[in-house]
Amino acid sequence: MLGFVAGVCYARMSVRFAYSRAKNRLTDLLELVHQTIDSAQQACDLLSHFPDAVLTTKQTDRLDSKRSRLMETVASVVDRQKDIASSKKAAAPSTELEPFEITWMRDPEAEVTGLPDRLAFEANLESLIDMGCRSETESGLLLVRVDKLDHLRGRFEEAGVQQFLQSMSRIVCLALRDEDLLCQYSEDTFAILMPEVDEAAGRTLAETIRDTVRHHHFRLDASGPEVIVTASFGYTSCKPHEHSHLVLSRVADALQSSSKRGRNQLHVHDGNTPQHCATA
Repeated sequence: MLGFVAGVCYARMSVRFAYSRAKNRLTDLLELVHQTIDSAQQACDLLSHFPDAVLTTKQTDRLDSKRSRLMETVASVVDRQKDIASSKKAAAPSTELEPFEITWMRDPEAEVTGLPDRLAFEANLESLIDMGCRSETESGLLLVRVDKLDHLRGRFEEAGVQQFLQSMSRIVCLALRDEDLLCQYSEDTFAILMPEVDEAAGRTLAETIRDTVRHHHFRLDASGPEVIVTASFGYTSCKPHEHSHLVLSRVADALQSSSKRGRNQLHVHDGNTPQHCATA
């Protein structure tokens, strides 16, 4: 196995080395051309000032032939390089950044909450990252997991759980910006996509959502008792040119860190480790 890995690494390095060597040889060849032309120019200057220099017809014709061939060859090289440069410029993608514009996919919907479900979330995350690449814009992703949903199910049965999830989705929506999208990531977890926010702004939004959930008094019906429910929060940035798997891995680490720490915790993954940001 080690031999195979070494062979792959050597093959990659050998390709890079061959390319570098060829590039160096081309540079050396071009420098030789310049030096040779400079030497010929100096020699011609000396010849033109040589005292009483009289060339024979044969010598003059030969010199004129050399001049014509040299001029044709140089012109051919220069014209070819201009054509190559023009074709590359025409084929090169525009470096102008696109304005950040995204249209959310809202289908398919989760049955209980009516929110975009996991499939729609994944498609929207890909769109968010793609738009971030084309506009060089950072966005954010927040996961909100309801703590101990099974305990709530044991107490209020399935109908109570469904009613709570519907209530939870409405409460979270109140804390979102108009451009944000709330999705049903799994039965006990919501995912919030936040376009055009850097890490600092995303953290502030995540803390606002956390506080909204933390301070809400949940009741399954207007006259019923208050239901004490807590949640765990994990946030990460979606940076341009990142893969969605990397983003999901980071936000999952942040959420897991919050779940382990206790109730109503928020962790923000900075790209290295989840950072604890808020307590109950």
